[in-house]
Amino acid sequence: MSANKRTWIVAALLLPVASPAAHAGAVMLWNDTLLSIAQQTSGLLTNGPPEIAREIAMVDTAMYDAVNAATGQTYKPYAYGPGPMNASADAAALQAGFTVMQSIFSNPVWGAPVSAAILPQITQAYTAGLASLQAGAGTSLGLSIGAAAGNTMVALRANDGATAAIQAGLSTFIPPGSASVPGVYIPPTNRPAMFPTWGSVTPFTMTSSGQFPVLPAPAITSAGYAASILETECLGPAGSLSAPVESACAAAGGDNNFGLKSAGKVGTITGSIASNAQVALFWNDPGGGTPTPPGHWLQIADEVLQQQGVTDELQQARLGAMLGTAEADSGIAAWETKYLPFPTGTLWRPNNAIQDCNSWNASFTTCDPSWTSLIATPPHPDYVAGHPTFSQAAAAVLVDFFDADNISFCSTSLPYINAGAAVPPITLCYDNFLAASSDATISRIYGGIHTTYAVFNAQTLGAEIADNLIANNFTPIGEPSSFALLGIGLAGLLAGRCRPRLKQY
Repeated sequence: MSANKRTWIVAALLLPVASPAAHAGAVMLWNDTLLSIAQQTSGLLTNGPPEIAREIAMVDTAMYDAVNAATGQTYKPYAYGPGPMNASADAAALQAGFTVMQSIFSNPVWGAPVSAAILPQITQAYTAGLASLQAGAGTSLGLSIGAAAGNTMVALRANDGATAAIQAGLSTFIPPGSASVPGVYIPPTNRPAMFPTWGSVTPFTMTSSGQFPVLPAPAITSAGYAASILETECLGPAGSLSAPVESACAAAGGDNNFGLKSAGKVGTITGSIASNAQVALFWNDPGGGTPTPPGHWLQIADEVLQQQGVTDELQQARLGAMLGTAEADSGIAAWETKYLPFPTGTLWRPNNAIQDCNSWNASFTTCDPSWTSLIATPPHPDYVAGHPTFSQAAAAVLVDFFDADNISFCSTSLPYINAGAAVPPITLCYDNFLAASSDATISRIYGGIHTTYAVFNAQTLGAEIADNLIANNFTPIGEPSSFALLGIGLAGLLAGRCRPRLKQY
């Protein structure tokens, strides 16, 4: 990395950002702090969405274990679970979060300038939290439990492969056949591909990164794949389309949005249905100024907790742990598929296919070397899409936690730069969590960066990860989970919903 690049990164870390809210409970304190840090560091090569998801999982699951132990252990512990303790839950969460946060951002993989900018923020939050605690035996015991739970999590993840995967992501990754064999992923020229070996990271709730196999990517010579590329070309351009492409889009179903409006375009702005571009830009969540998709969903979860009046720290920590581990495993599973050898994985992005006029598919006749996507293309392969995996897993967890999918909410995106242009905050409102996930999924087509295969199969993957987690983790001791009682899972429901669409091709 050049000296100028390093200087820019350190300067960006020191820019003013939203500070954590006044102390209203350690779980929310650490979530706010982590989201702020993710916002500052997500543009670095060391902190993409899969790593941010891992950070959320580690911090919130340690807090969950600590508060669960401090309040009598009514739920199944994740990694730390001594007998019932009469201790301060707030002190336990505070110390657990601090222990894990300190460990994560003290890792040499970040580099001294980043750690020097971030660690004082963590200490400042911890100091504020300590000042709010009342002295006494309960607080002392809570701090002790929190330290034990935090250290247990740190030890558990010390050799999970994340550091090696981050280091591998600092080097140039060029798969065999890139730029010479049609269909093979072509990395950007200005940075390495993101985390090519992240699929080797130890999962949190899955038995392996490949526990839920994804359908193989379609052959790029198939008529179905050509149709999916045309759909993205029609719906996700940065500018206007040429007359021949416009005509091809209309003939293929572009005039009715290829049926995607009824499938998922439900976000509203001041009562009006959001446009395709607004949906794409709202859910973009790029590195550099935002906490990326996992952080966006943590922000949504925390806002809904407050909206619903959930002040119990055990429940706050439990939702954070469920959401964090679901997001972390989604990143591991999606990235495992992304970087499988071509043609199973390592698939080029739609812009590469659209700009290539070398007749790579007889059914694709609308190549355009000047076509660019509405949102900047992320530096990792198309198949499968990360955001829909994160989003469906998060939505499924939220539905299970609140035991309902009729909770309406609004969310405001953070400002960021897209393709050199400033994108101001956008507020979208949804009637339920699954509607939001559906919009997040389709947003990647509206943004021009994924195919229908990549997003809908990723959505099913996220649902499978969430179903498995809900059935086996963070459940009340002696009681099955709500999904186990119902005997159904969102993955099955999604499979029924998505497969007919894929059969159109």
